[in-house]
Amino acid sequence: MLPKPRPVGLQTIIELIKKRHLLLKMGAIFFLVGLILGTIFLIVIPMVAHDDVPEVDFKNVNDHGEATTATITDIETQYNLTINNQHPSIITYRYTVGGKSNESKFKTLSPDKVNKMEVGDSIAIKHLNGKSIITSLEPFSFPFGMFFTIPFVLLLIGLPCVLLLVHQTRNEMGLLKFGIITDAEVVSMTHKPGLPLSKVGQGVQIHYQYKTSYNKIYLANSFTSDLSMLNTIKQGGVIKIFVSPEDESKSTLISTLEAVRNGWRID
Repeated sequence: MLPKPRPVGLQTIIELIKKRHLLLKMGAIFFLVGLILGTIFLIVIPMVAHDDVPEVDFKNVNDHGEATTATITDIETQYNLTINNQHPSIITYRYTVGGKSNESKFKTLSPDKVNKMEVGDSIAIKHLNGKSIITSLEPFSFPFGMFFTIPFVLLLIGLPCVLLLVHQTRNEMGLLKFGIITDAEVVSMTHKPGLPLSKVGQGVQIHYQYKTSYNKIYLANSFTSDLSMLNTIKQGGVIKIFVSPEDESKSTLISTLEAVRNGWRID
């Protein structure tokens, strides 16, 4: 049964996250940029691609539809949309079925063929259950997938970084809350200057060794942003660490600053 957890304040959680600044940066940059781009595309692209062209199952109408002729009433080129240096066109046409006049639209990316068409020309179409197609042209649908590839890739890169950051932070929080206080011997210390200007990632990397309850010696290392430890400990000195009660191979050092900040009693 785990002991009563020690308190871990918000500032300590922030420090745990800042320790993993590389994961934090990668997760923030890739995930947030991908999310923002994806949101922008979701808002903007439907506005750009919006038209009154009905959705039609081209293959079904082409295979089973009834052939007839129609008259072109309008040809509109969408200059605000460019695919492979070409602009799609919307052809409006009118045809008669059973004495009833029908009007429909067909969107295509076939500029060579469309340029040869004029309003008033007769064209071959097929119709089925109120839907129709122009048989001499290939239909065009907006390539949404192409525009969402980049945000999707960014999210795929950023999401694992975010998940790994959360996983590692939660694991260390578990050590801070439930870890058994154990003595360890300092093997070496290295000052990490962190990033220029922001100093994010600045701290001390401490290698230490400790003996478990079953007399096995583990060599481990831990990072702390508490620079005061450079003045309070030295190589060969004894420090306090938290060791997992469930897996004694897992440990983290006890920062004097965090102990004071959270009111931990370290005997």
